Amino acid sequence: MQGCGKTTLLKYVKERFGDNNLEIVHGSEVIFNISNKVFGAEWSQLNEFKRREVREYAVRQILAQTESKKIIIIDGHYIEMLDGQIYEILPEELKKNIKYHVIVEAPVELVQARRISDLSKSRDIDIDLIKREMKAEREVAQKTAWESNSRVQVVENLDLDKAANTFIDLLRTI
Repeated sequence: MQGCGKTTLLKYVKERFGDNNLEIVHGSEVIFNISNKVFGAEWSQLNEFKRREVREYAVRQILAQTESKKIIIIDGHYIEMLDGQIYEILPEELKKNIKYHVIVEAPVELVQARRISDLSKSRDIDIDLIKREMKAEREVAQKTAWESNSRVQVVENLDLDKAANTFIDLLRTI
């Protein structure tokens, strides 16, 4: 969910957890780099078919680069909203490799405020669209976990320390 504080939370978790076997991959960075360097175009200029190719390429790259790590966290999304339409975006190759799905959430009003204050990105700020996106992210994560016989956990990101503690407790069970 864009604007729920995933990236900030994961940076904090990495600092506090301090395990060299933990790798955090920022999915959007990987995708944007591949889009530009391999496909020669900005992400926003790619059609859905090319975006799917970029995602599949990104999964192969992520899995190859992190195979020596015990725990890999991919900071990313299950869906993409384009013109009000919701698209599931998790490539099949990635779905079968995920052992634990963690959904980071925050109250809708907080997500909206974070999106409004982050001028570096263009994101939906309409409360109803944010609610739809939040619901779809959770539903797709739960469906994916069920289909792959893996676990799913929601981490409420209201308080950074509390959310980090919850996340670290989850990491210790892996």
